Amino acid sequence: MRRVLKKINDIFLLFLLKKLFKIAFIKKFFYWFFFVVVNRRRPAYVNLELTNACNANCIMCPREEMTRPIKTMDFQLFKKLVDEVKILNPHTVVPFFYGESTLVRNFDEYISYLKKNTKCKISMNTNGSRLNEKNINK
Repeated sequence: MRRVLKKINDIFLLFLLKKLFKIAFIKKFFYWFFFVVVNRRRPAYVNLELTNACNANCIMCPREEMTRPIKTMDFQLFKKLVDEVKILNPHTVVPFFYGESTLVRNFDEYISYLKKNTKCKISMNTNGSRLNEKNINK
């Protein structure tokens, strides 16, 4: 009988947590509690892949093995991810993974949103093909 009651209690608590987790504040609190209080440390860095498109064909790059479609991250999704990254408070955010981030049409908007909404250091990897005197200091 005790096992049955325990199982019912566990199912109810799980149901309740799922309902609470849909509330944005509660979700942010759980992220903060787990990553800051429980772990007592913050991640060293977080990679955000703005695009997996690239204008180079580097011999050491594993992009040729990639099977997913070539796309650019939607700005609304980027904003949502930055808001979640803000909670984790990593030391560094790297807006790069498989693609050339400077190919993103509104690249400066992405970076300025990241600068405005986090206190993290921003590190960039680029092949440099799109950099010029006009945009290098942005």
